[in-house]
Amino acid sequence: MLKINDKNNMLKLRMGANLSSEITTSQKKNLIINVSPEIEKKKAFIFVQNFEKGTIHINCFPGSRVLLGDCRQINLKIQATFQGSKVKIGARTSINEAKFWVQKGMITVGEDCMFSEEIHCYSDDEHSIMDLTGVVLNEKKNSINIEKYV
Repeated sequence: MLKINDKNNMLKLRMGANLSSEITTSQKKNLIINVSPEIEKKKAFIFVQNFEKGTIHINCFPGSRVLLGDCRQINLKIQATFQGSKVKIGARTSINEAKFWVQKGMITVGEDCMFSEEIHCYSDDEHSIMDLTGVVLNEKKNSINIEKYV
């Protein structure tokens, strides 16, 4: 099943050669994409090479990027909530159940990785932390980099 909610035409979606036909006929594959209706000049870019089975649920803002290689079983929720947020998952990766939340940074997963259940990866703190004078202490971009074969 392919389900896209993009009211302001802010999504640029690319899929691998076989995935586009398989996703409409297979009951094992679900790709659900919601693009925030924020007014931005940059489009969200999503590239999904392929995956054997599972559900990928992507909520993204314009200007965010999600790149998935030729994956195995994958059950993943991605929140890319700011322009410039990036998620990249390497080929042959399996994810039983995970949630990736990227606010200002990037989450990268190498090739041939295996994730079990209830995995949560947050690239940054969702809320600003300020000192007594009002200066934001946690504004820098943060990244998570998981090497291959993990």
